[in-house]
Amino acid sequence: MKIELLTAKLRQDPQWESKHVVSILVEDLINDDKEGSQVRAGDIIPSHVSDLADDIAERGLMVPITIDQDNNVVEGNHRVQAYRELGQSGIDGSCYETIKAYRRTFADDQEKKAYQLKCNSHLPAKSSTNADYALVVSDELKNGCYPGMTWENFNDKSSNFNDLIDLAHQKYKRLGIGKNRAKAIVKIAIGDAPNSKLQNYTKAQVIQDFSDNNSIGWSGKKAGDESNGNVVYTLANMSHIFPNLTGNSFNKKTSTKNSVTTVAVIWNSNTFGKTGADIDEFRKNVVNKVNFANNSLMLKTGVRLVDEIYLVPQKLRGGKEASKTFKRVQKDSRGNFMTSKLPTSGWR
Repeated sequence: MKIELLTAKLRQDPQWESKHVVSILVEDLINDDKEGSQVRAGDIIPSHVSDLADDIAERGLMVPITIDQDNNVVEGNHRVQAYRELGQSGIDGSCYETIKAYRRTFADDQEKKAYQLKCNSHLPAKSSTNADYALVVSDELKNGCYPGMTWENFNDKSSNFNDLIDLAHQKYKRLGIGKNRAKAIVKIAIGDAPNSKLQNYTKAQVIQDFSDNNSIGWSGKKAGDESNGNVVYTLANMSHIFPNLTGNSFNKKTSTKNSVTTVAVIWNSNTFGKTGADIDEFRKNVVNKVNFANNSLMLKTGVRLVDEIYLVPQKLRGGKEASKTFKRVQKDSRGNFMTSKLPTSGWR
């Protein structure tokens, strides 16, 4: 349970803990690890268990775990595992045979998950991540908990994305979830929703896929790494051309003794409600803006801040683009990238 919740209950009734918290044998507890029963995206995390064991050995258990009427662990799986490890450590192991537990019932699964999210926002519990919240949002979407939208038809209406952000924000703002974080949560939650027309990526995914599938011998691990004479930068937003892309390229070309080729790998990170035509327009605008930077009067003749541009495949339907092939943007005889040669009907 959340330590603030425990404090509030004790403030209302100093005897609350003696009335509602029991000592129960750890061996009698049932870890509620059935699929969908927990809001954790990553299950039990060994490093967190180890940290908790050290904390409990030093300070004791600060807040009770929560169990249901059948001794299923609803909240506190990491603490239970820490107790089990302490009990096997051979150092006062008998001290960890029983654990304090708050037993309560839940009206339904949604009430239970709401309680888990609320309790996971404190120490010594591990705070809920965006992926944890996303598991709940996607599950609620699949179970028809959001008016006017379902899992099956979510991508049929572009306004559903912003509507779901508003709903998630309103539901979880009491747990400190702001509008921007609600947007990040929803992006994860509906990532596998059916009928999507466009593929989105994280920066890390783009880097990994490009490293695995490029034809220029680049094998870097992150943006800005130099490999085989190439330095790769990712670009997902028009506003990142100045100063991110151009500034990083200028710095790299200035500070590197050997000449390097700057490669920009571009994709549109805001695909919700967009069409293939929107992706085409985004690519055209990026290329035009890069050409503008490359032709700055501040540069020597023939010098370019960006030497190559590769397009990330994003179209899934209506002109499908090969999922692991990055398309190189052609240049004219003056070294300018050609918007007229940008593919609009897919590539192989």
